[in-house]
Amino acid sequence: MVLVVHENAPSGLHLPENYLPVALPALMGMSRGASRRAFAFPDLEASAWISDSVLADPIATSAALTQFAGPGSLVYLGPSQRGGIEDRPEIGADWLPAGLGPAADRETAADTASDAVPRTAICVVDAGIAFWNPAFCSPPGAFYPSVFEGLGFLQLGHGKSGRPGLTCLSDSDMRIIPARARAGAEESILRELGERFGGSVFGATLHSRSLFRSDRVSRGTRLAHSALASARARLRSRGGDRPLPGFFGVELPGDVLLDPMGDTLQVALALAVKTGVAMIRRHR
Repeated sequence: MVLVVHENAPSGLHLPENYLPVALPALMGMSRGASRRAFAFPDLEASAWISDSVLADPIATSAALTQFAGPGSLVYLGPSQRGGIEDRPEIGADWLPAGLGPAADRETAADTASDAVPRTAICVVDAGIAFWNPAFCSPPGAFYPSVFEGLGFLQLGHGKSGRPGLTCLSDSDMRIIPARARAGAEESILRELGERFGGSVFGATLHSRSLFRSDRVSRGTRLAHSALASARARLRSRGGDRPLPGFFGVELPGDVLLDPMGDTLQVALALAVKTGVAMIRRHR
């Protein structure tokens, strides 16, 4: 999953527990324009509609639902309903930042003025993100040798603290690891990451083999490369000297790949969205 975050995002996210299953097609850019309805419980009459363009941005969705139902309300995203709801205003559309989301192809004055566009961040959520891959090299003179500014490893309660959360690599790690990889030390990097983050794909094993294979390109690296290529193509199409969005990564635990039912993935993604946004905010 690729999460695009606006730099002026509010600090707290209030998302329904079924947000990810409903919004996943929109988050992946695979939606076909179908709208969803948001229901606030226990009052089923308090309903409004929300489109895929809003669902594709968890910040906009959180802000809209909080404004509509309140931060303490239990909100559930249900299927499209009839009964005149279509005549009501859509919630959340005014929270979509210019230039983000599937509905952002329409240009605005703020979107075309380079000095008025806040810098965005792209967070790649997957397993096996080799941010040191040469495909992610930064331009000469950049602070980070990779376009990735930060990367965190998601834990689902198996670490020393026993609590779920995100453990991030240090700024020093983000600078040194790509340099070491270019010097031919990738195997030692993988070994060290496996030791530090045993629950990740770098440390988890299946049939005595690491879930991360250095002899092939991992799914996380492929997704990150696709996101980077899309960001660069978007900048080229608009012209001008715009900066590349900041890139971040959330490494999902290896348990996600070992759970064929997908229950672990659903829990992990919900936590990844919240911790990923928090990681980005710490860097801004």
